[in-house]
Amino acid sequence: SSMGQDFHIPQFLLDDEMKPLTDMLFEERLQFGEKKKIEGNEHFKNEKYHLAIESYKKGLHFATFEPLQWQCELMDAHKTQVLSVKLPLNINLAMALLKVGETEDVDYQE
Repeated sequence: SSMGQDFHIPQFLLDDEMKPLTDMLFEERLQFGEKKKIEGNEHFKNEKYHLAIESYKKGLHFATFEPLQWQCELMDAHKTQVLSVKLPLNINLAMALLKVGETEDVDYQE
């Protein structure tokens, strides 16, 4: 089984990061959000806080939906999935910003 193996993201998916959000599937967006969180955590562990901040912000970019989409299109199960990706990103971003002393940048996005 593939348990314990590092999650490998194929190159075509990385190229897909350049796609506009409107062309991305719901699952794709959350996958990218999750990937950016993992990437940010690596930077954070290595004390590369500015790179971590960049990763977390990109992750939030992928996992943030338009208010209309959020209210009208996403079901509760989807919203729960979104929040499970966004909450850690927001918390980690806040921690990284505190590390570099940029506290005025900490504004929580729902």
